Amino acid sequence: MANVELRQIASRAIAPAGRRISAPRGLSISILFLASLITGCSEPSLRTVTVTPGNGQTILTAQGQTAQFHANATYQLGSHPPTVSDITSSASWTSSTPSVATVTAGLVTAVGTGTATITATQSSSFGIVQGSSNVQVNLSATPVTGLTSISVVPSTQPITVLGQTAKFVAIGNYTGVTPPSQDLTASVTWASSAPGVATISSSGIATAVSAGTATITATGHTANGGAVVGTATLTITGSAVNGGLVAISIIPNSQVVYSTGETSQYIAIGTFTGTTPITQDITNSSNLKWISSDVTVATINSSGLATEAGYGSTAITAEWNQTGSPVITGVATFTSNAGGTVTLPSLSLYKVGNGAATTSSILNTSPAPTPPPVTCGTGTSSTCFFPLGTQVTITVSPLPSDFGGWSSNCTPVPGHPESCTITMSGNEAVGAIFN
Repeated sequence: MANVELRQIASRAIAPAGRRISAPRGLSISILFLASLITGCSEPSLRTVTVTPGNGQTILTAQGQTAQFHANATYQLGSHPPTVSDITSSASWTSSTPSVATVTAGLVTAVGTGTATITATQSSSFGIVQGSSNVQVNLSATPVTGLTSISVVPSTQPITVLGQTAKFVAIGNYTGVTPPSQDLTASVTWASSAPGVATISSSGIATAVSAGTATITATGHTANGGAVVGTATLTITGSAVNGGLVAISIIPNSQVVYSTGETSQYIAIGTFTGTTPITQDITNSSNLKWISSDVTVATINSSGLATEAGYGSTAITAEWNQTGSPVITGVATFTSNAGGTVTLPSLSLYKVGNGAATTSSILNTSPAPTPPPVTCGTGTSSTCFFPLGTQVTITVSPLPSDFGGWSSNCTPVPGHPESCTITMSGNEAVGAIFN
């Protein structure tokens, strides 16, 4: 009806013979306003901008220390449900007090003691919309010690299937403390900016609920009670391409070593949709890239073998890159408490895949682990120890119909698909795959 009335108003400004008659100035402005109103109502409009972390949650204690802020925009069309998008990279960012903190693309850098308001601005069809949060900078005359920042890995993560999960880890960075980096995944407070899009557990495991974008925050505390926040972005599309990878898990999900140069083998297990088998070992795939977030703690080669390089903790990431598909990552941790000599490397045994939690099969080892003798194969994961150079045979018993084989680093025994062998050249992880 609004379009019809607008055309009728416009037609009165034209003479019958085609000669244009000047419309009153007020009428011309009204026509333009109506046109912009109709156009603006045809697509979702920007309603709010929210900046995270919230007020009072970010305290920087060292000059040059940084914290990543994120901006989420809420759009809505009429009575339709609102949608949320991450506009961190497209928003205009400003700091109220550059002498306290500066900001570029949401990355805040501490300059001097004080409080600064960090504002994200986005233009809409009806003007500009802003959101803000503040950052506190507290520089002391003596060197700062303690927790100074938190890195959340991965920093961005897509999920393409509702109900699918993704793991995040939090690495704390310290000054004046040994080790200078520590795995804080289990001790920080995890939160999602949009629980209707994604929830996150106390152990950093996010679950996709609906399409949209959520900022994942990990909050730790300094010795004097100050809050230190790390953030990451989780994007849920809610639809997966048939035949594509939808998730990666890494085994072991954490590894602690105790000697200089000690190694640990990581295995990447991919979950697929629209293809068989749905669970596959992708450790050595050409599409997979292995990354250590701190190479001063550990390096990792193209086959997932990590080597200790220094005291502290680092995140180990398996990143899947395939043309036409989103970048998907899995993450684990590596911690060095180097100070001794390793004589009994660990063997981590995992049951992985959709059928892993329900199978009654257990994993047995031969010879028995040393010391003490334990059953290595109960539950979905377990760890036992063997002298360097020991060849270990692992057997799944009973052999179920959904058994999908072993991870690529364990050699199947000819004629016995239920068994594989591995030589303990360092810390090893073996996955028994169930589909």
